[in-house]
Amino acid sequence: MIKALLVDFFNVLLVSDNKLFSNYQLNQELLAYLKNLKSKYKLYIFTSSNLNNDLEMKAKLEAIFEKIYTVSEIGSPKDQTKAYQFILKDLNLKPDEVLFIDDGLDYVQTAQELGLKALQFITNQKLFNNLEEILNEK
Repeated sequence: MIKALLVDFFNVLLVSDNKLFSNYQLNQELLAYLKNLKSKYKLYIFTSSNLNNDLEMKAKLEAIFEKIYTVSEIGSPKDQTKAYQFILKDLNLKPDEVLFIDDGLDYVQTAQELGLKALQFITNQKLFNNLEEILNEK
């Protein structure tokens, strides 16, 4: 049973509003959706980005997410299972209790190798449909 969602930041929570990949902004629709899940699931971020430089954005995210894990703090990239093992140990959770969401297929596959449920982010609607299916499994 899923107890926690681990969500990527760049290109999932922070998205571009055009095809030129400029003018990035927070994915408000996804953030609102996740905020509604907060009473049932623990929410965490796992990112390759450094959010310490944008204190305003970090504060907005910390209002929803319990902890932000960064590749630089963990010391292991997202394409190595060691990174996910670190997070699982820190959260005291088993792999099948965590759902990982990332736009990178390689990272999704690495998380799945370790036993995490994982979804590749493509659009909000596809993600919402997949989340409903997974989170409503018995």
